[in-house]
Amino acid sequence: MPSTYKVLSIIFPGFNTLDLNGPLDVFTKSGTTNYFEVQIAAEDEITTSVEGLHRALVLDDMLIARASKDFDVLHIAGGGSTDVQTQAKKPSSAFMRLIKAFADAPPPQGGRRILLSICTAAFFPGTLGVFDGRPCTTHWAAYEGLVATLDAAATAGNATPGQVLKARFVDSGKNAEGVQIISSGGISCGIDAALYVVKLLVGVTESVRVAQLLDYAWHQTSGVVFGDLDAPSTICMAGMASNGEKAKNGHGDKHHDDAQVQTFWKTL
Repeated sequence: MPSTYKVLSIIFPGFNTLDLNGPLDVFTKSGTTNYFEVQIAAEDEITTSVEGLHRALVLDDMLIARASKDFDVLHIAGGGSTDVQTQAKKPSSAFMRLIKAFADAPPPQGGRRILLSICTAAFFPGTLGVFDGRPCTTHWAAYEGLVATLDAAATAGNATPGQVLKARFVDSGKNAEGVQIISSGGISCGIDAALYVVKLLVGVTESVRVAQLLDYAWHQTSGVVFGDLDAPSTICMAGMASNGEKAKNGHGDKHHDDAQVQTFWKTL
């Protein structure tokens, strides 16, 4: 394995700071033993979070070209519902094109490439068809919206729609290009997913050590893992119910009533 794994974290106006910093804290705690090198990027020089914090960052065409070959992990932070929907409707933006380029780039021989979406960030790869024919998850209040997004993406691409599961994270295996696709549930679930990535790349001993450093009760068994699959079409959709409940709107039982879902989704 590489001596150091390179992580690219991308953000957009209205990103959620815990969606960014939860996984970053996991990777940088691992970084105390030099396992991960993290870089953060955004299209705008000053990118403000939903909480009002900001960072000076740049995401451009040069970085898109680098992302497909220089980074092992793409970490995508979620954010507020309006901001996420606005960003997802810009498929030609550098932000969205970078996600697509990363998902379409095979890992180097003997290497590994992981796409990790946190919370509502699932709408970005979902819009781009990355979840076509694959299970995934997001914040519980966004299940219905993501189902609609996956259906629309599949229709546009003449593909099988992805399915939304109730889980703290979902590892749907590798796509046709060999990129491993992982999505997390809402906000703090991103820490569980990031610890899972550390487990995949470095080992369970390191992931447990990091969780202890963070004083975090890692939900190791709260994810749905489908294993390394060669292509989306090989995923056994029938196996989902036994591993994790499907989300609402035709994908399983309701978790919360409609009014509660709409209220939370609008205020995320």
